[in-house]
Amino acid sequence: MKMQLLNLAMVIMIATGIYGQKPGKREKIEAMKVAFITNELQLTPEESQSFWPLYNNFKKELEALRPIPTKRPDLDNISDEQAQAMLNTMMEREAKMLDVKQRYIQKASQVLPPSKVLKLFIAEKKFKRRLIQHLAKTKRNRKRK
Repeated sequence: MKMQLLNLAMVIMIATGIYGQKPGKREKIEAMKVAFITNELQLTPEESQSFWPLYNNFKKELEALRPIPTKRPDLDNISDEQAQAMLNTMMEREAKMLDVKQRYIQKASQVLPPSKVLKLFIAEKKFKRRLIQHLAKTKRNRKRK
């Protein structure tokens, strides 16, 4: 119990320090994600101190590889050459993302036991699923009013 309270206090301090005084929606979600992951992985204060900077760099690297939203071409009228070029770009991006994930797993396994690294990927999916469910529920409730 004391360890969980200590972890929660650390998460709040980290989130406050990172996101400043008036967090927006994105920052609030990120702070909730930090708390969720810290709890799911049962990170010790020492693990948290080493893990979070590494994790934040990993997420920045992945974010840099995400495509910039642009207007999609009319897929019914796209040439085979254009379609192939788009497929090649998608596959190159996916390969780079896989490379980043593989490097991250190696680095994370130096600061966390492999079982916690595995739990991290599961916890991320679990958090995302819960967030989507919450947002859907909120949207439904707004429609009723």
